Amino acid sequence: MEHGPAEPPGDMHFSPQILMVLSGAMEMHYGNFKVICQSGEFCLTGPWEPHRARILPGLCHYIVITLDIALIGAVSSFHDVDWAYPFLIPKKEQPRFSSRRERAVILRAARYLLRIQKQNNPGFRSYQWLEIHRLIWHIQTRLPKRDTPRTLEKIYPAIVLAWNEVTRLISLDEASQACGLSRSRFSDLFKQETGMAFGDFALRIRINAAAIIMTERESGNSMKQISADFGFSDVSHFYRSFRKILGCTPVEFVQKQKRSDSVLS
Repeated sequence: MEHGPAEPPGDMHFSPQILMVLSGAMEMHYGNFKVICQSGEFCLTGPWEPHRARILPGLCHYIVITLDIALIGAVSSFHDVDWAYPFLIPKKEQPRFSSRRERAVILRAARYLLRIQKQNNPGFRSYQWLEIHRLIWHIQTRLPKRDTPRTLEKIYPAIVLAWNEVTRLISLDEASQACGLSRSRFSDLFKQETGMAFGDFALRIRINAAAIIMTERESGNSMKQISADFGFSDVSHFYRSFRKILGCTPVEFVQKQKRSDSVLS
Protein backbone atom coordinates (compact mmCIF):
# COMPACT_ATOMS: atom_id res chain seq x y z
CA MET A 1 0.00 0.00 0.00
CA GLU A 2 1.22 3.49 -0.82
CA HIS A 3 -0.21 6.96 -0.36
CA GLY A 4 -0.15 9.30 -3.34
CA PRO A 5 0.80 11.45 -4.90
CA ALA A 6 4.20 9.79 -5.15
CA GLU A 7 6.58 9.01 -7.99
CA PRO A 8 9.12 6.25 -7.30
CA PRO A 9 12.20 6.25 -9.56
CA GLY A 10 12.09 4.32 -12.80
CA ASP A 11 13.43 0.83 -13.26
CA MET A 12 14.29 -1.77 -15.89
CA HIS A 13 15.06 -5.48 -15.46
CA PHE A 14 15.00 -8.76 -17.32
CA SER A 15 12.12 -10.31 -15.35
CA PRO A 16 8.62 -9.65 -16.73
CA GLN A 17 6.03 -8.38 -14.27
CA ILE A 18 2.29 -8.25 -13.75
CA LEU A 19 0.95 -5.31 -11.75
CA MET A 20 -2.63 -5.51 -10.48
CA VAL A 21 -4.37 -2.67 -8.65
CA LEU A 22 -6.84 -3.66 -5.93
CA SER A 23 -7.86 -0.12 -4.98
CA GLY A 24 -6.82 3.41 -5.84
CA ALA A 25 -4.93 4.19 -9.04
CA MET A 26 -1.48 4.64 -10.50
CA GLU A 27 -0.14 5.91 -13.79
CA MET A 28 2.40 3.65 -15.45
CA HIS A 29 4.97 5.19 -17.82
CA TYR A 30 6.63 3.11 -20.56
CA GLY A 31 8.75 5.62 -22.46
CA ASN A 32 6.29 8.02 -24.07
CA PHE A 33 3.34 5.67 -23.49
CA LYS A 34 1.24 6.20 -20.37
CA VAL A 35 -1.63 4.18 -18.98
CA ILE A 36 -3.71 4.69 -15.84
CA CYS A 37 -4.28 1.46 -13.93
CA GLN A 38 -7.26 1.54 -11.57
CA SER A 39 -9.01 -0.94 -9.29
CA GLY A 40 -9.41 -4.27 -11.06
CA GLU A 41 -6.98 -3.38 -13.87
CA PHE A 42 -3.51 -4.65 -14.66
CA CYS A 43 -0.34 -3.60 -16.47
CA LEU A 44 2.23 -5.92 -18.02
CA THR A 45 5.91 -5.03 -18.06
CA GLY A 46 8.08 -6.97 -20.46
CA PRO A 47 11.71 -8.05 -20.07
CA TRP A 48 14.23 -5.18 -20.40
CA GLU A 49 11.37 -2.63 -20.70
CA PRO A 50 12.07 0.66 -18.85
CA HIS A 51 9.14 1.74 -16.71
CA ARG A 52 8.14 3.93 -13.80
CA ALA A 53 4.99 4.52 -11.81
CA ARG A 54 3.22 7.58 -10.49
CA ILE A 55 0.95 6.86 -7.54
CA LEU A 56 -2.13 9.05 -7.97
CA PRO A 57 -3.64 10.96 -4.99
CA GLY A 58 -5.11 8.71 -2.31
CA LEU A 59 -4.33 5.25 -0.99
CA CYS A 60 -3.25 2.75 -3.62
CA HIS A 61 -3.25 -0.97 -2.87
CA TYR A 62 -1.52 -3.07 -5.51
CA ILE A 63 0.30 -6.34 -6.06
CA VAL A 64 3.34 -6.87 -8.30
CA ILE A 65 4.25 -10.36 -9.54
CA THR A 66 7.83 -10.79 -10.77
CA LEU A 67 8.28 -13.82 -13.02
CA ASP A 68 11.24 -15.94 -14.07
CA ILE A 69 10.72 -16.03 -17.83
CA ALA A 70 12.55 -19.36 -18.07
CA LEU A 71 10.05 -21.00 -15.71
CA ILE A 72 6.81 -19.73 -17.23
CA GLY A 73 5.06 -22.78 -18.60
CA ALA A 74 7.91 -25.03 -17.47
CA VAL A 75 5.72 -28.13 -17.47
CA SER A 76 5.31 -30.29 -20.57
CA SER A 77 1.51 -29.97 -20.63
CA PHE A 78 1.87 -26.16 -20.66
CA HIS A 79 3.95 -26.01 -23.82
CA ASP A 80 0.98 -25.35 -26.10
CA VAL A 81 0.93 -21.68 -25.05
CA ASP A 82 3.46 -18.94 -25.76
CA TRP A 83 3.49 -17.67 -22.19
CA ALA A 84 5.95 -14.83 -22.84
CA TYR A 85 3.87 -13.36 -25.67
CA PRO A 86 1.68 -11.02 -23.54
CA PHE A 87 4.81 -9.35 -22.14
CA LEU A 88 6.47 -8.82 -25.51
CA ILE A 89 3.76 -7.18 -27.61
CA PRO A 90 3.60 -3.37 -27.95
CA LYS A 91 1.79 -1.56 -25.14
CA LYS A 92 -0.92 -0.27 -27.47
CA GLU A 93 -1.84 -3.86 -28.38
CA GLN A 94 -2.09 -5.11 -24.81
CA PRO A 95 -5.68 -5.78 -23.67
CA ARG A 96 -7.56 -3.50 -21.29
CA PHE A 97 -10.17 -5.06 -19.02
CA SER A 98 -12.78 -2.33 -18.68
CA SER A 99 -16.07 -4.03 -17.84
CA ARG A 100 -17.11 -4.82 -14.28
CA ARG A 101 -16.98 -8.54 -15.00
CA GLU A 102 -13.49 -8.36 -16.48
CA ARG A 103 -12.18 -6.34 -13.56
CA ALA A 104 -13.68 -8.87 -11.17
CA VAL A 105 -11.45 -11.54 -12.73
CA ILE A 106 -8.31 -9.50 -11.98
CA LEU A 107 -9.42 -8.63 -8.44
CA ARG A 108 -10.25 -12.25 -7.68
CA ALA A 109 -6.81 -13.40 -8.89
CA ALA A 110 -4.94 -10.70 -6.93
CA ARG A 111 -6.85 -11.38 -3.69
CA TYR A 112 -6.44 -15.11 -4.06
CA LEU A 113 -2.68 -14.77 -4.52
CA LEU A 114 -2.44 -12.55 -1.44
CA ARG A 115 -4.54 -14.92 0.64
CA ILE A 116 -2.36 -17.89 -0.32
CA GLN A 117 0.74 -15.88 0.59
CA LYS A 118 -0.61 -14.96 4.03
CA GLN A 119 -1.80 -18.48 4.85
CA ASN A 120 1.64 -19.88 4.06
CA ASN A 121 0.38 -23.46 3.92
CA PRO A 122 2.62 -26.26 2.57
CA GLY A 123 2.85 -26.04 -1.21
CA PHE A 124 1.49 -22.49 -1.35
CA ARG A 125 4.03 -21.49 -3.99
CA SER A 126 2.72 -24.22 -6.30
CA TYR A 127 -0.80 -22.87 -5.86
CA GLN A 128 0.45 -19.37 -6.68
CA TRP A 129 2.32 -20.67 -9.73
CA LEU A 130 -0.83 -22.32 -11.06
CA GLU A 131 -2.96 -19.25 -10.40
CA ILE A 132 -0.47 -16.99 -12.18
CA HIS A 133 -0.57 -19.24 -15.24
CA ARG A 134 -4.35 -19.19 -15.14
CA LEU A 135 -4.24 -15.39 -15.08
CA ILE A 136 -1.77 -15.17 -17.97
CA TRP A 137 -3.86 -17.63 -19.98
CA HIS A 138 -6.93 -15.47 -19.39
CA ILE A 139 -5.00 -12.44 -20.67
CA GLN A 140 -3.77 -14.50 -23.63
CA THR A 141 -7.34 -15.09 -24.81
CA ARG A 142 -7.75 -11.33 -25.35
CA LEU A 143 -4.63 -10.88 -27.47
CA PRO A 144 -4.34 -10.80 -31.26
CA LYS A 145 -3.17 -14.10 -32.70
CA ARG A 146 0.51 -14.38 -33.57
CA ASP A 147 1.42 -16.67 -36.44
CA THR A 148 5.17 -16.15 -36.44
CA PRO A 149 7.26 -18.56 -34.32
CA ARG A 150 9.07 -17.36 -31.23
CA THR A 151 12.66 -16.28 -31.71
CA LEU A 152 13.53 -15.53 -28.09
CA GLU A 153 15.45 -18.80 -27.79
CA LYS A 154 17.66 -17.90 -30.79
CA ILE A 155 18.70 -14.52 -29.39
CA TYR A 156 18.83 -15.58 -25.73
CA PRO A 157 22.66 -16.09 -25.69
CA ALA A 158 23.10 -12.41 -26.60
CA ILE A 159 20.71 -11.39 -23.83
CA VAL A 160 22.71 -13.41 -21.30
CA LEU A 161 25.95 -11.91 -22.65
CA ALA A 162 24.66 -8.36 -22.19
CA TRP A 163 23.35 -9.22 -18.72
CA ASN A 164 26.66 -10.70 -17.57
CA GLU A 165 28.97 -8.12 -19.16
CA VAL A 166 27.58 -4.80 -17.89
CA THR A 167 31.00 -3.19 -17.47
CA ARG A 168 31.77 -2.87 -21.17
CA LEU A 169 30.34 -2.15 -24.59
CA ILE A 170 29.43 -5.35 -26.45
CA SER A 171 29.75 -5.18 -30.22
CA LEU A 172 27.11 -6.41 -32.64
CA ASP A 173 29.64 -8.90 -34.02
CA GLU A 174 30.22 -10.42 -30.59
CA ALA A 175 26.48 -10.67 -29.86
CA SER A 176 25.66 -12.27 -33.22
CA GLN A 177 28.53 -14.75 -32.89
CA ALA A 178 27.26 -15.78 -29.45
CA CYS A 179 23.98 -16.76 -31.13
CA GLY A 180 25.61 -18.40 -34.14
CA LEU A 181 23.91 -15.97 -36.52
CA SER A 182 25.05 -13.47 -39.12
CA ARG A 183 24.99 -9.79 -38.17
CA SER A 184 22.00 -9.03 -40.37
CA ARG A 185 20.00 -12.12 -39.33
CA PHE A 186 20.70 -11.49 -35.66
CA SER A 187 19.75 -7.81 -35.95
CA ASP A 188 16.48 -8.67 -37.67
CA LEU A 189 15.53 -11.35 -35.13
CA PHE A 190 16.47 -9.20 -32.15
CA LYS A 191 14.42 -6.25 -33.40
CA GLN A 192 11.50 -8.58 -34.21
CA GLU A 193 11.44 -10.11 -30.74
CA THR A 194 12.27 -7.12 -28.54
CA GLY A 195 11.21 -4.13 -30.60
CA MET A 196 14.65 -2.54 -30.29
CA ALA A 197 18.17 -2.83 -31.65
CA PHE A 198 20.68 -4.89 -29.68
CA GLY A 199 22.81 -1.81 -28.99
CA ASP A 200 19.85 -0.05 -27.33
CA PHE A 201 19.08 -3.15 -25.28
CA ALA A 202 22.67 -3.55 -24.08
CA LEU A 203 22.76 0.14 -23.18
CA ARG A 204 19.65 -0.23 -21.05
CA ILE A 205 21.20 -3.15 -19.21
CA ARG A 206 24.33 -1.11 -18.40
CA ILE A 207 22.33 1.92 -17.27
CA ASN A 208 20.17 -0.26 -15.04
CA ALA A 209 23.25 -1.85 -13.47
CA ALA A 210 24.79 1.58 -12.86
CA ALA A 211 21.55 2.81 -11.27
CA ILE A 212 21.53 -0.14 -8.87
CA ILE A 213 25.11 0.56 -7.83
CA MET A 214 24.35 4.24 -7.22
CA THR A 215 21.40 3.47 -4.96
CA GLU A 216 22.90 0.53 -3.08
CA ARG A 217 26.38 1.84 -2.31
CA GLU A 218 27.38 4.38 0.28
CA SER A 219 30.94 4.44 -1.00
CA GLY A 220 30.73 7.94 -2.43
CA ASN A 221 32.06 6.88 -5.82
CA SER A 222 32.17 9.80 -8.21
CA MET A 223 30.07 9.87 -11.37
CA LYS A 224 33.33 9.78 -13.30
CA GLN A 225 34.28 6.51 -11.62
CA ILE A 226 30.82 4.97 -12.10
CA SER A 227 30.71 5.96 -15.78
CA ALA A 228 34.15 4.39 -16.31
CA ASP A 229 33.15 1.24 -14.41
CA PHE A 230 30.28 0.66 -16.84
CA GLY A 231 32.17 1.30 -20.03
CA PHE A 232 31.24 4.91 -20.84
CA SER A 233 33.88 7.09 -22.44
CA ASP A 234 33.13 10.10 -20.24
CA VAL A 235 30.62 11.49 -17.73
CA SER A 236 28.72 13.47 -20.39
CA HIS A 237 28.08 10.30 -22.39
CA PHE A 238 26.91 8.54 -19.23
CA TYR A 239 24.54 11.41 -18.32
CA ARG A 240 23.03 11.55 -21.81
CA SER A 241 22.50 7.79 -21.88
CA PHE A 242 21.04 7.75 -18.37
CA ARG A 243 18.51 10.47 -19.18
CA LYS A 244 17.60 8.74 -22.43
CA ILE A 245 16.81 5.47 -20.66
CA LEU A 246 15.35 6.52 -17.30
CA GLY A 247 14.09 10.01 -18.07
CA CYS A 248 16.21 11.82 -15.45
CA THR A 249 19.84 12.50 -14.57
CA PRO A 250 21.78 10.15 -12.27
CA VAL A 251 21.64 12.75 -9.48
CA GLU A 252 17.87 13.15 -9.84
CA PHE A 253 17.47 9.37 -9.81
CA VAL A 254 19.39 8.99 -6.55
CA GLN A 255 17.41 11.83 -4.95
CA LYS A 256 14.11 10.21 -5.93
CA GLN A 257 15.33 6.89 -4.59
CA LYS A 258 16.17 8.42 -1.21
CA ARG A 259 12.75 10.10 -0.98
CA SER A 260 10.90 6.89 -1.79
CA ASP A 261 10.19 4.39 0.97
CA SER A 262 9.56 1.61 -1.55
CA VAL A 263 10.42 1.23 -5.21
CA LEU A 264 8.06 -0.21 -7.79
CA SER A 265 10.52 -2.41 -9.67
